[in-house]
Amino acid sequence: MKINLTNIFGILFFIGCFAYVLGTTLLSDGKARHLDGRYIYVSGATWLAGKSPYDIENFGKFWKQHMVNESARKEFLKEGGAVFAYPPTLGIISIPLALFPWDTAKYILDFINILFLLLIAWFAAAFIKNLPNVKLSNIGIGTGLGCMLAAIPTTIFLGQTSLLALVGCLGAAYFLQHKKLWLAALFIVLASIKPHVSLLFVIFLLVRETNWAFLGLSSLLVGLTSMGILILGGSYNPITEMMNIMNAYTSISFNAPTNMSGLYVILGSLGFSHSTISISPIIGLLVTLILAVTFRQSNIPNYQNLLQLVLIFALTAIFLPIHLYDYTIFFLAMMLLVSVRWQIGILLLPSLILIARPRNLVNLLPNDISPVLLGSLGAIFLAITVIIMLFKFKQELR
Repeated sequence: MKINLTNIFGILFFIGCFAYVLGTTLLSDGKARHLDGRYIYVSGATWLAGKSPYDIENFGKFWKQHMVNESARKEFLKEGGAVFAYPPTLGIISIPLALFPWDTAKYILDFINILFLLLIAWFAAAFIKNLPNVKLSNIGIGTGLGCMLAAIPTTIFLGQTSLLALVGCLGAAYFLQHKKLWLAALFIVLASIKPHVSLLFVIFLLVRETNWAFLGLSSLLVGLTSMGILILGGSYNPITEMMNIMNAYTSISFNAPTNMSGLYVILGSLGFSHSTISISPIIGLLVTLILAVTFRQSNIPNYQNLLQLVLIFALTAIFLPIHLYDYTIFFLAMMLLVSVRWQIGILLLPSLILIARPRNLVNLLPNDISPVLLGSLGAIFLAITVIIMLFKFKQELR
């Protein structure tokens, strides 16, 4: 039996890149370690106690109770910044976590994020494996490049949730493509954990497919999950609390427009207020609906499907208020580099470098340029390139 050295190289490349992620997260320590994972844990502990984490007083009380040995973010309690700004569906992760002591739960959260990274690599491989001339070596190199996104170790280091939402998005798209509606709908529940990451993607799927059974199942499962968790916390309609939370959330300097991606940082740098820029998601929604209707067809070729999904993630970074650590959504975009002809790959490379390593590039540039701005420019360039590929170069994949 002949050994294929290129396939071995692809596998080893993925293993090496995956090991890099593990080394820069699990073996790292610092004040910010598991910083955002604390919000997940405290929300679960609050729900388990029969209280609502959307009540700022409750959330602060349980934060002080469970984070007694954690110094980071104590100043946020004084400033009103320790607020819970996630949908109730996060409870499917946070409630089981809160069954353990925090010192154990934070490492379980690491394991969940690492497991979900492997699931993302599996789904990404599934989306390109049937493309012409894509071999095991291409898949290994592509998934390895995906792991090199700076957002991935940052997400695991902080205990953030974008990997969970990304698995939900990719899983829903994959199982919907294979007509397994119940599984696709279950993944929509997972995607709903972080709506500003998944919203445009989920809406695109629903409108493009126009599958009413899928829409009904997704709505039912998200609704039942949300209501069940809200009832557990004794809060049936936390709209007022959510409005107060969002006001507190947007007042934190870290969540200022200039620290957000896409139009947020561009318009924020020009002096526009947060409230004015908040029209950006509406524009993104309209663009997504137009694209979903435009691309609606009975059998979508694999290469067209891949490009469309990458485009919607690029639009998410342009129009939705996400941070650089949410750029995990570009994992699928990295697969394009091993799925297209080299001439097109050269066109894609600058935007993908900007997306993958904006902070590293800032250190190489002479001027004081925001890494968020660099990443946003990468998302815009990527969207333009993919649109050109969709409409002009339909056969340019391998």
